[in-house]
Amino acid sequence: MAIVKMSKFNLFSFDYDRAKLLKNLQKFEYVHFNDLQENDSEEYQGLDKVKVVDELSEINEDFAKAKWAINTLNAYVEKPGTITALKEGQKEYTFETLNKMAESFDFESHYNSLKDVSDRLNSKEQDLQKLEGMIDELKPWKKLDITISDFNGFDKVVAVSGTIPSKNMELVKEKIQSLTSSYIETISSVDNTVYIVALSTKDEADELVDTLRKLGFAQVTLKG
Repeated sequence: MAIVKMSKFNLFSFDYDRAKLLKNLQKFEYVHFNDLQENDSEEYQGLDKVKVVDELSEINEDFAKAKWAINTLNAYVEKPGTITALKEGQKEYTFETLNKMAESFDFESHYNSLKDVSDRLNSKEQDLQKLEGMIDELKPWKKLDITISDFNGFDKVVAVSGTIPSKNMELVKEKIQSLTSSYIETISSVDNTVYIVALSTKDEADELVDTLRKLGFAQVTLKG
């Protein structure tokens, strides 16, 4: 990139011409403002100093908002085909036309509306991800032949659900045979994990759970 030599000059203006002057200067591609706050020379005493830094901060903030809005809306713009795009060509505007369009456009109102819609959409997407996560967690239990509420609602027996390493299942079956009032059932098997439910009387429930845990049982509370 070529280095452009800059010319330095001092420009003084009455306050009522300030806005018009700055607007005209914006038509030039390369204009850099020095902050007179850093210059305490006597020749500038009695003059109001333009707070360029504050104005640039506001412009940069608006620019960031506009860039975000454009990127957000671009995802929903129906793009024309190549032939149509070549036929219609790119729209061209003069600086004055763009300036008039910008002045008549209520950017803040549209930005706030778009931000509100975007926030609500993100919230819905997060809710959807949570539901998809719950579905994935419940998939191994889809062959359970009673509802989850019924499974968790037994009065006279204790029902537990969880996982066991598949390598320990034969040993689990052997150990359970020594318990007179307990029963286990395999619901599904995924990779090296077996999903089971176990039923027992209240008197034998602690012994059942203790036996299962010694063989790698991890209890899973079903919700749904």
